[in-house]
Amino acid sequence: MLVHLAHHTAIGIAFDRIFILISVQRDVAAATPPTESPRASRRCTPLQKWRMKRVTDHVDAHLSRRITLANMAAAAGLTRMHFAAQFRASTGMRPHDFVLQRRIERAQELLRNPELALVDVALSVGFQTQAHFTTVFKRFAGGTPHRWRRLALGHYAPEFASAPDPGMERAGAEMHQDG
Repeated sequence: MLVHLAHHTAIGIAFDRIFILISVQRDVAAATPPTESPRASRRCTPLQKWRMKRVTDHVDAHLSRRITLANMAAAAGLTRMHFAAQFRASTGMRPHDFVLQRRIERAQELLRNPELALVDVALSVGFQTQAHFTTVFKRFAGGTPHRWRRLALGHYAPEFASAPDPGMERAGAEMHQDG
């Protein structure tokens, strides 16, 4: 009813014009295909090989220490965000995951020495605790460091290949005693 009365006044005519303008703009916007945003159309170029080598050398040389994105970017001579984007474009992984992978690879080399304790291996490749080392090792290597070492050194019998980790058996026994 208010709209009907407004048609006969100057305000009503202005209201009709605004309504038509909004309707036309909405229809035009729906009919035109969306263009890619400038950010979406830009493709990140991969990290150049010489920069990647500098980063890899830096990471390998400092595995026992804390390695930050800023350290890696500085080794490559780029800003942190530019480096992270180019690194991911060239490797398919985040810089942090790359550092973890390199730590696990070095740990696997060290685990071949049966004289080294697991905690010493964990600390020497930059992990603060053996628990964190074990968690990351399982994610990258598919098993615990202890089990990996036994398999790598050939200290297992085939009939026990699918047996649970001995540490897990003890933890399960302790839970049953408490309960």
